[in-house]
Amino acid sequence: MADSNRGFYAIIIFLCLILVGFALLRSDLFAVHAIEINGNRQVSSERILALLGPVYGTNIWQLDTRTLAERIRAEPWIDQVHVRRKMPAVLQVSVVERALAALVPYQGTYLAMDGQGVYLRSYDRIGAVSLPLVTGMQVMGAPQAGKSLEAKGLPVALAVIAALSPEVSALVGEIHISGTNIYIYTREGVQVRVGDIGDLPRKLALLAGIYRQQRQEGNLWRIEYIDLRYPQAPALKYAPGRREERVRD
Repeated sequence: MADSNRGFYAIIIFLCLILVGFALLRSDLFAVHAIEINGNRQVSSERILALLGPVYGTNIWQLDTRTLAERIRAEPWIDQVHVRRKMPAVLQVSVVERALAALVPYQGTYLAMDGQGVYLRSYDRIGAVSLPLVTGMQVMGAPQAGKSLEAKGLPVALAVIAALSPEVSALVGEIHISGTNIYIYTREGVQVRVGDIGDLPRKLALLAGIYRQQRQEGNLWRIEYIDLRYPQAPALKYAPGRREERVRD
């Protein structure tokens, strides 16, 4: 008798839970009435709302947050996105946008890519944005926004971009890829012979120190090139009339 009573009560409780769940799904208390968006600068909130689709008024428990996140991730500028429920009826959308890292010449225009090589937009002129120019690469196929560029030499270029400190990044006007060799041209027009990607962080740290010293001494305009191919013995060459100097590591 006791066992049958326990079974009866269990069924009653189970049915009550079903009714409560059904009531929650039907209740206006959980109908989405606000959407909070943060982290977006390039992509407008209106664009993100359009990607989400018609969610206002929908019960928050009926929304698949993963599906909503995938919709937003279709926007080329979006790198990461998180969609969360905020009880009782607010949807929170947090995005991390891609950041432009360099320009690549292509058929009379300049393709802007991020640090992962993803093509985001194009510019008609190089002065439209302050980004280093990457030359020497051959872009293959038709670039698609939100997709990685296909270009010979791209991995080398991305390795250089990833290794740039804020100080060195401010110096760089052009990164030229020639096979496995890297040449950097500063905004003042100084050629920097980097060599291959071996010891790249050390080479770029040397560049920062050499450039800082030469600027303090007022010699930037005299430099013909800086040679960092052998970081244990970096050198710089002044324009004709000045001798080549070894730089202390």
